[in-house]
Amino acid sequence: MTRESRVIFMVTLMLIAFASFTLFDKGGFIFPIPANEPIFFVVAVMFAYLNRDQWKFGLIASITALLWLLTTQFFWSFIYGHGEMAEFNDTLVRDFCYLGFTLLLLISGIYFGIKQKSLIGYLLLILFSASLIASAALNNSLLLLLAFFLMALSTQLKKTGQPFHLLWLLLFILKSSEWISYILN
Repeated sequence: MTRESRVIFMVTLMLIAFASFTLFDKGGFIFPIPANEPIFFVVAVMFAYLNRDQWKFGLIASITALLWLLTTQFFWSFIYGHGEMAEFNDTLVRDFCYLGFTLLLLISGIYFGIKQKSLIGYLLLILFSASLIASAALNNSLLLLLAFFLMALSTQLKKTGQPFHLLWLLLFILKSSEWISYILN
Protein backbone atom coordinates (compact mmCIF):
# COMPACT_ATOMS: atom_id res chain seq x y z
CA MET A 1 0.00 0.00 0.00
CA THR A 2 1.45 3.35 -1.01
CA ARG A 3 1.60 6.28 1.37
CA GLU A 4 -1.13 8.04 -0.59
CA SER A 5 -3.36 4.96 -0.33
CA ARG A 6 -2.73 4.93 3.40
CA VAL A 7 -3.82 8.58 3.62
CA ILE A 8 -7.10 7.78 1.86
CA PHE A 9 -7.57 4.74 4.10
CA MET A 10 -6.90 6.79 7.25
CA VAL A 11 -9.35 9.51 6.19
CA THR A 12 -12.01 6.88 5.51
CA LEU A 13 -11.30 5.21 8.84
CA MET A 14 -11.50 8.57 10.62
CA LEU A 15 -14.88 9.31 9.02
CA ILE A 16 -16.25 5.90 10.00
CA ALA A 17 -14.90 6.24 13.55
CA PHE A 18 -16.47 9.68 13.92
CA ALA A 19 -19.80 8.44 12.60
CA SER A 20 -19.65 5.40 14.90
CA PHE A 21 -18.96 7.56 17.96
CA THR A 22 -21.91 9.81 17.10
CA LEU A 23 -24.04 6.69 16.68
CA PHE A 24 -23.22 5.59 20.23
CA ASP A 25 -23.40 9.11 21.65
CA LYS A 26 -26.35 10.68 19.85
CA GLY A 27 -28.09 7.66 18.38
CA GLY A 28 -27.56 8.73 14.76
CA PHE A 29 -24.95 7.70 12.22
CA ILE A 30 -23.67 11.18 11.29
CA PHE A 31 -20.51 11.95 9.32
CA PRO A 32 -18.67 15.27 9.82
CA ILE A 33 -20.12 16.88 6.66
CA PRO A 34 -18.72 20.41 7.17
CA ALA A 35 -15.27 18.84 7.40
CA ASN A 36 -15.40 17.27 3.92
CA GLU A 37 -14.00 20.27 2.07
CA PRO A 38 -11.21 20.98 4.60
CA ILE A 39 -10.31 17.28 4.60
CA PHE A 40 -10.06 17.26 0.81
CA PHE A 41 -7.98 20.44 0.86
CA VAL A 42 -5.52 19.04 3.41
CA VAL A 43 -5.20 15.73 1.54
CA ALA A 44 -4.75 17.44 -1.84
CA VAL A 45 -2.01 19.70 -0.45
CA MET A 46 -0.42 16.65 1.19
CA PHE A 47 -0.45 14.78 -2.13
CA ALA A 48 1.08 17.81 -3.84
CA TYR A 49 3.83 17.97 -1.23
CA LEU A 50 4.57 14.25 -1.26
CA ASN A 51 4.73 14.22 -5.07
CA ARG A 52 6.60 17.44 -5.78
CA ASP A 53 8.03 15.91 -8.96
CA GLN A 54 4.47 15.95 -10.39
CA TRP A 55 3.93 19.60 -9.50
CA LYS A 56 1.34 20.25 -12.23
CA PHE A 57 -1.01 17.60 -10.85
CA GLY A 58 -0.36 18.86 -7.34
CA LEU A 59 -1.06 22.46 -8.26
CA ILE A 60 -4.32 21.66 -10.03
CA ALA A 61 -5.45 19.37 -7.20
CA SER A 62 -4.62 21.99 -4.57
CA ILE A 63 -6.37 24.81 -6.44
CA THR A 64 -9.41 22.60 -7.03
CA ALA A 65 -9.53 21.72 -3.33
CA LEU A 66 -9.11 25.38 -2.34
CA LEU A 67 -11.96 26.43 -4.61
CA TRP A 68 -14.20 23.73 -3.12
CA LEU A 69 -13.27 24.96 0.35
CA LEU A 70 -14.11 28.54 -0.66
CA THR A 71 -17.61 27.47 -1.75
CA THR A 72 -18.59 26.56 1.80
CA GLN A 73 -20.33 28.80 4.25
CA PHE A 74 -18.39 26.93 6.94
CA PHE A 75 -15.09 28.44 5.74
CA TRP A 76 -16.40 31.99 5.35
CA SER A 77 -18.04 31.93 8.78
CA PHE A 78 -14.54 32.09 10.29
CA ILE A 79 -13.94 35.38 8.47
CA TYR A 80 -17.33 37.08 8.62
CA GLY A 81 -19.72 37.61 11.49
CA HIS A 82 -23.40 36.69 11.33
CA GLY A 83 -24.59 39.98 9.83
CA GLU A 84 -21.69 40.27 7.42
CA MET A 85 -22.19 36.67 6.37
CA ALA A 86 -25.77 37.41 5.32
CA GLU A 87 -24.49 40.23 3.11
CA PHE A 88 -21.65 38.09 1.79
CA ASN A 89 -24.09 35.34 0.76
CA ASP A 90 -25.73 37.85 -1.58
CA THR A 91 -22.48 38.21 -3.54
CA LEU A 92 -21.34 35.88 -6.30
CA VAL A 93 -17.99 34.97 -4.75
CA ARG A 94 -19.03 31.49 -3.66
CA ASP A 95 -20.76 30.91 -7.02
CA PHE A 96 -17.61 31.83 -8.96
CA CYS A 97 -15.55 29.56 -6.69
CA TYR A 98 -17.98 26.72 -7.41
CA LEU A 99 -17.76 27.42 -11.12
CA GLY A 100 -13.95 27.30 -10.92
CA PHE A 101 -14.14 24.09 -8.88
CA THR A 102 -16.45 22.49 -11.44
CA LEU A 103 -14.33 23.60 -14.41
CA LEU A 104 -11.13 22.26 -12.85
CA LEU A 105 -12.87 18.97 -12.06
CA LEU A 106 -14.06 18.77 -15.65
CA ILE A 107 -10.61 19.55 -17.05
CA SER A 108 -9.00 17.03 -14.70
CA GLY A 109 -11.59 14.40 -15.54
CA ILE A 110 -11.07 14.93 -19.26
CA TYR A 111 -7.32 14.61 -18.79
CA PHE A 112 -7.62 11.39 -16.79
CA GLY A 113 -10.19 9.97 -19.21
CA ILE A 114 -8.17 10.72 -22.34
CA LYS A 115 -4.96 9.32 -20.82
CA GLN A 116 -6.66 5.97 -20.29
CA LYS A 117 -7.03 5.35 -24.03
CA SER A 118 -9.72 2.74 -23.65
CA LEU A 119 -13.31 2.53 -24.78
CA ILE A 120 -14.64 2.04 -21.26
CA GLY A 121 -12.56 5.02 -20.11
CA TYR A 122 -14.04 7.21 -22.84
CA LEU A 123 -17.57 6.05 -22.03
CA LEU A 124 -17.09 6.75 -18.32
CA LEU A 125 -15.58 10.13 -19.21
CA ILE A 126 -18.66 11.08 -21.24
CA LEU A 127 -20.98 9.98 -18.44
CA PHE A 128 -18.82 11.80 -15.87
CA SER A 129 -18.82 15.00 -17.90
CA ALA A 130 -22.58 14.89 -18.44
CA SER A 131 -23.36 14.22 -14.78
CA LEU A 132 -20.88 16.87 -13.56
CA ILE A 133 -22.30 19.54 -15.88
CA ALA A 134 -25.86 18.55 -14.97
CA SER A 135 -25.04 18.65 -11.25
CA ALA A 136 -23.65 22.16 -11.60
CA ALA A 137 -26.54 23.37 -13.75
CA LEU A 138 -29.25 21.82 -11.58
CA ASN A 139 -27.39 22.24 -8.26
CA ASN A 140 -27.98 18.55 -7.64
CA SER A 141 -25.70 16.87 -5.14
CA LEU A 142 -26.78 13.36 -6.17
CA LEU A 143 -25.54 13.95 -9.73
CA LEU A 144 -22.24 15.17 -8.28
CA LEU A 145 -22.00 11.92 -6.31
CA LEU A 146 -22.62 10.01 -9.55
CA ALA A 147 -19.91 12.03 -11.31
CA PHE A 148 -17.40 11.29 -8.55
CA PHE A 149 -18.35 7.60 -8.64
CA LEU A 150 -17.87 7.39 -12.40
CA MET A 151 -14.43 9.02 -12.31
CA ALA A 152 -13.36 7.00 -9.25
CA LEU A 153 -14.42 3.83 -11.09
CA SER A 154 -12.65 4.92 -14.25
CA THR A 155 -9.39 5.72 -12.49
CA GLN A 156 -9.47 2.49 -10.52
CA LEU A 157 -10.02 0.38 -13.66
CA LYS A 158 -7.01 1.85 -15.41
CA LYS A 159 -4.74 3.86 -13.18
CA THR A 160 -3.42 7.01 -14.83
CA GLY A 161 -1.90 10.02 -13.14
CA GLN A 162 -0.81 8.02 -10.13
CA PRO A 163 -1.12 8.75 -7.20
CA PHE A 164 -3.45 11.67 -7.90
CA HIS A 165 -6.06 9.26 -9.25
CA LEU A 166 -6.81 8.44 -5.61
CA LEU A 167 -8.23 11.93 -5.08
CA TRP A 168 -11.22 10.91 -7.21
CA LEU A 169 -11.82 8.04 -4.81
CA LEU A 170 -11.55 10.44 -1.88
CA LEU A 171 -14.09 12.81 -3.46
CA PHE A 172 -16.48 9.89 -3.89
CA ILE A 173 -15.96 8.76 -0.29
CA LEU A 174 -16.54 12.25 1.09
CA LYS A 175 -19.67 12.85 -0.99
CA SER A 176 -20.94 9.34 -0.11
CA SER A 177 -20.54 10.06 3.59
CA GLU A 178 -22.67 13.16 3.11
CA TRP A 179 -25.43 11.15 1.44
CA ILE A 180 -25.26 8.35 4.00
CA SER A 181 -25.78 10.95 6.74
CA TYR A 182 -28.80 12.38 4.92
CA ILE A 183 -30.36 8.99 4.27
CA LEU A 184 -29.88 7.54 7.74
CA ASN A 185 -31.07 10.59 9.67
